[in-house]
Amino acid sequence: MNKKGFTLVEILVVVLLIAILTALYTSSHEKATIIRKNEQATARFMELTNAARLHNEMYPGQRIAGGFGATASSYCTNCLNPCNLFEGFNNSSVFQDNISGYALNPKSWGLASAASCSNTLRYEGYEYTLCNPYFSGSQPAGCNSTRFAIMKSPNTGAGAFSGKTAWVSNEYEISNNY
Repeated sequence: MNKKGFTLVEILVVVLLIAILTALYTSSHEKATIIRKNEQATARFMELTNAARLHNEMYPGQRIAGGFGATASSYCTNCLNPCNLFEGFNNSSVFQDNISGYALNPKSWGLASAASCSNTLRYEGYEYTLCNPYFSGSQPAGCNSTRFAIMKSPNTGAGAFSGKTAWVSNEYEISNNY
């Protein structure tokens, strides 16, 4: 007997195999996406930390510390708003020499301009805060005498580490509790 076409069982086996392979690929792809986003966020974190470190060394009397935007000074007396690290941010209390090496490009951080730097700086859902380990008063959550900067991961969505944190110590070494 000459057989033409496929039986229903053969078709179901092929469909099942395709479904299994798709599920395996999707799972590994999501994990790779989460790892990639975390690595990108960590690279941004080190970029921000290095910019703050350079600024603090250039102007020891005007440290960059605290949250971003208008609330920065409430965390640290005489500390400057971290938005000052962005090229083009105009705050009259700061030496405006954004030609120096610490100025960050706001567009690479997803900001339309330096002026759009807000109270909470986010990149891919990660939040960033700069600490002043030499300041004894209140500071943003997670800051203490051994931490220079904090990065909080997103609570939801791709790349989420359920709100866990990474930090840079005063010795500029990165650690995390992921």
